[in-house]
Amino acid sequence: MELTGKCKEEFEKWLGSQTRNTGSDIHKWYVTWARFYIISDSAKWGVYVDFFDSVGINITDYVRFYEISWSGFVSDICEGKYHNKGRQYSRLKAIEKANEIYNDAH
Repeated sequence: MELTGKCKEEFEKWLGSQTRNTGSDIHKWYVTWARFYIISDSAKWGVYVDFFDSVGINITDYVRFYEISWSGFVSDICEGKYHNKGRQYSRLKAIEKANEIYNDAH
């Protein structure tokens, strides 16, 4: 579960701004980035959702399907398409779609 392109760049800036570490900005960013990329996908999920909320892309997870809304309209909904693959797969697809929406808009 990884972001790409402009979305990844902006996410990493946002992530660095969320830390409470002391020291230089480069050190603060590196420590935060390094910690983030070694945590599990289920832990990353919440951080990604917080980031996408901050840029106006809302992801709603309904156990095994998701809905993504952006700029006041629903842009993607998965109604049971991933039902047999479980919550983790659905979340992966939701993050991929939110990443795509962000990159297309920027």
